[in-house]
Amino acid sequence: TGLTLLDVIKPGSGSLTDTTLIRKFSPRRPEHIVYETRSVVYVNRGLNQYDAILDLAHELTHFVYRRQFNPYKVNFNLSEFIKNTIEGEGGEARAFVGECQVLNELFPSKYHERYNCGKVKGPDGKISQDLAVQKFYQIGDFEDPFRRLLLKEGIIEQFPSISSKEVSFVSSAYGVPYPVAAYKEYKAVMTKVCANDKKRIAYLAQSKGRSPASALENDWKQKCSRFD
Repeated sequence: TGLTLLDVIKPGSGSLTDTTLIRKFSPRRPEHIVYETRSVVYVNRGLNQYDAILDLAHELTHFVYRRQFNPYKVNFNLSEFIKNTIEGEGGEARAFVGECQVLNELFPSKYHERYNCGKVKGPDGKISQDLAVQKFYQIGDFEDPFRRLLLKEGIIEQFPSISSKEVSFVSSAYGVPYPVAAYKEYKAVMTKVCANDKKRIAYLAQSKGRSPASALENDWKQKCSRFD
C-alpha cells in the first residue's frame, strides 16, 4: 500500500524478484512475532528494450503469483519448497511460460530465435506449462547425486519427473539446475532461520520471571535438529 510502480520495479545488476521476510519481536516479548513480506522486481539495467520486456514479464509472474513460504513455521518443508520453486503457481516454469507468451504476442517473428521457448510448444503448437515443468526437471549429470540427496531426505518418490536429459534451465544465482538450486537455497535458509530461532529462545530464557516456552523449544527441535 502506498507504493508507486517505481517502488516495486527497479533497475538492477541482474533480473530477479527479491522477497524479504521481515520478522519483528521485542527482546522483552520474544514469544510475540509479527511477520511482514516485501518484494521488489529488479530488471537488468544492461538489457536492450526487447530483452528487458521479456525479463519483466518473467519477474512479474513471480511477483504476482509466487506463493510466499514462511521458513519460521514448522510446516516449511523441503519437498514443498522445491515444487513451489519449479512448478508452483508463480514458479520458474510458469514464469518462463509467461515470458514465452509475451514474446509470442509482442514479437511473433522472433519467437523461434528464443531457443528454449521452442522447447515448450506442444504438438498442437501451443505453449505448454506441463512441458515447461518437464524441462526444468531435466538435470543432466546432476541426476544421480541429486537422487541420492532426495533419497536421504525421504522425498525421492515425490519427484518422478527428475531426469538425466540435457539441462535446459540453470539458476543464475547458484549456477546449477533449478531443482538442485532450490535444495541448496532451502538448506541455506533453514540454517539461518534455526540460528535466529535459537537466539529468540535464549532471549525468552533470559526474560525476567520467565522460562523458555516448551512449545517453542519443541518446534525448534522438530524443525532444526538437522540444521543446528
